[in-house]
Amino acid sequence: MEVGAADFYREVTALECFTASANSHIVPLLCTFERDGINHMIFPWAEYNLYQYWRRYTDDFSRFNIKHQRWISSQLLGLADALDTIHNPRDALGGPFGRHGDIKPENILWFQSSKESQGIFVLSDLGLAKTP
Repeated sequence: MEVGAADFYREVTALECFTASANSHIVPLLCTFERDGINHMIFPWAEYNLYQYWRRYTDDFSRFNIKHQRWISSQLLGLADALDTIHNPRDALGGPFGRHGDIKPENILWFQSSKESQGIFVLSDLGLAKTP
């Protein structure tokens, strides 16, 4: 999807602002570049979005044990903390509040993780975010 320059810079500004918090549940922007007048952003590769993850694992009831329930709880807490980072930035982020603006399953990504054996959910697509 091609976006205008103003939209591109708004999303880059939001990503730079919120990834400065080092919250592992907010997708990190790896780099940006411009080629032939088109702006690009590079992110880590995600295996699934939340919708795809649900579809893939909903029928696997063997995964629904106490360990899995604890992992899901920790991921929900991590996503809530990511939203708190965006909606209530600390003084280091320079403002009273922000807003994600487009939370949906397609904007929550699942990544493999060396720290979490079952992976990690990460909030992405800050294109509609309002920054402090």
